[in-house]
Amino acid sequence: MTAMFQRKITASRAIAMVHSSIHPLNSELIKFSDASGRVLAADIHACCDHPPFDRAAMDGYAVIASSTFYATPENPIRLREGSEAVRIMTGKPVPEGFDAVVMMEYTREAGEGIIEISRAVVPGKNVASRGEDIRAGSLILGKGRRLLPHDLGTLAAAGVTSVPVLRSPVVAIISTGDEIVDPEELDDAGRRAGKVADINSFTLASLVADAGGKPVRCGIVKDEFETLKRAIRSVSGFDLILVSGGSSVGDKDYLAAIIDQLGELLFHGVSVKPGGPVGFGFLDQTPVFILPGYPVAAIVAFELFVRPALNIMQGLDAGMMPYKVIRAELLRKIPSQVGRLDFVRVKIQNKEGKIALEPLGTGGSGSIGRMSVADGFILVDEPLEGIDAGSMVEAYCYPVVEV
Repeated sequence: MTAMFQRKITASRAIAMVHSSIHPLNSELIKFSDASGRVLAADIHACCDHPPFDRAAMDGYAVIASSTFYATPENPIRLREGSEAVRIMTGKPVPEGFDAVVMMEYTREAGEGIIEISRAVVPGKNVASRGEDIRAGSLILGKGRRLLPHDLGTLAAAGVTSVPVLRSPVVAIISTGDEIVDPEELDDAGRRAGKVADINSFTLASLVADAGGKPVRCGIVKDEFETLKRAIRSVSGFDLILVSGGSSVGDKDYLAAIIDQLGELLFHGVSVKPGGPVGFGFLDQTPVFILPGYPVAAIVAFELFVRPALNIMQGLDAGMMPYKVIRAELLRKIPSQVGRLDFVRVKIQNKEGKIALEPLGTGGSGSIGRMSVADGFILVDEPLEGIDAGSMVEAYCYPVVEV
C-alpha cells in the first residue's frame, strides 16, 4: 500500500486547524509545591491572613508609641524594660498592648531595667500589621494564571497547600522504521548493515517535557501496515500521540492511511521546509501527529504544530515559545518560495560590535548535528520570496545562547 499526499495546505491553514481542534484538558488537584509552571483551573482565595499576627519589621524595642512622642537625641525618654519597652527581633509577634517598634540604634541601656529612647515613633511604625499583605478570603491568584516561582511563596503564605491545575498532557511517542535501532543497541556491524540510531523519540521526549508534557517513549515499530496499526491503536488512551517516520509517500509510508482508517485525518502534507510530510488527525478523541522521520524536519514540525497543541491543552497561549526573540541584521540572503513557510537555522555573529545573523546551510533534514551548531532560527513567512542580506529580521534564540 502506498501513501499519497493529499493536496498540500499552507502552514498558516494547518496551524489554524490544529489550534481550532485542540482543547484544554480537565483539571487535577496537586500539591502547591509542585505547581510552578502549571495553569490554575480555578480562582484561589487565601485561607489565612499574612502576616498572621502583628510582627516586628525591625530589631529593637516594642513600645506604646504615645510614650515616645517627645523623645530626641538631646532629650531621650526613659522607659522601664518589660512593662513599657520589650526587646524584640525582626519577624517576632508584637506583644499585646504595644503598637510600635523603636529601632535598636535609637535605644540604649541606661541602668538596670531602664531603656533610653532617642527618637519618637508613631503607632504602627516598624510593625507589619496582621493581614496587611494578604487577607483571609481574598482572591490571590486568578483562574488561567500560569504559576511562577514566587506564586508558590504567595500560596504558602496564604495557607493554600493544594491547587487545582489543568493536567499536563501525557504523550505517547512512537518511532517507526525497519532501519531504526535503540542507540544503546547499535554497534558498528549494525551501522554497516544500514541501521541508524533512533534519534527522534529521544529528541521528541525532551521537547515534550520542555513544553510541560509527560513523554512516554513507546518503542520502535517496524514498517508493516498491520503492526503499525496495532501499535497506534494501543496508545489511543494517551492525551496526545506522536509518530515519527512513515509520513511521506514511499511504499512503506503507511501512517496517513492508518490514521485515516482508524480515525480522522485532517491534513497530510504542509507547505513548510523542512517538515512538509507532517500530518494531523484524531484517533477517537486523541490528537495524533504524524511527524517526518528526518530529525530536523521532525523538530520543525514539533515547534510549528505540536508545541502549540500542548500549550492549548495546558491552558497556555498557543504561540508561547521558550525562546528569546531578538532583532538583528541578516548577513546573507535567504531564498524562499512564495506560499511556503521556511525554518532557517542561524548563527549569531558579531559585526562591528553589533549582533548579526548568519544563515546556516540546510545540510538536509537529517543533519541533526547542525541543530547543535545553530544559535536559533528564523521563520521566513509564506508571502515572502526570500529575505535580502542587510534586512532586519526577528530570530528565536535557544535558551543556552547569551545575547
